[in-house]
Amino acid sequence: STGRRCEQEAIALEDPTLISSAKDGLAELYAARGDLARARELLEEAGTAAPSRAHRATHAGNLAELLAADGEIEQAESLLAEARALCEEGGYFESS
Repeated sequence: STGRRCEQEAIALEDPTLISSAKDGLAELYAARGDLARARELLEEAGTAAPSRAHRATHAGNLAELLAADGEIEQAESLLAEARALCEEGGYFESS
């Protein structure tokens, strides 16, 4: 698939931003197909591969959305709190 080729190219280039983005995109495809377990695995990998605080916050938010859709509300809320903390630490917004 195009998504897999994208991931392979990103890995070959050893570019953490591209790797995490490719995994995030693949996760979206798997989620749309109903394979939430594979989507979750890819989003967790994307978060691990993310090179910056902003990328980690984005991937945490995406994973939280998937978990909430799958009924894992407490875990989703925990991830959203983590994403918010990453954003605050990065100065992307101030807590109210």
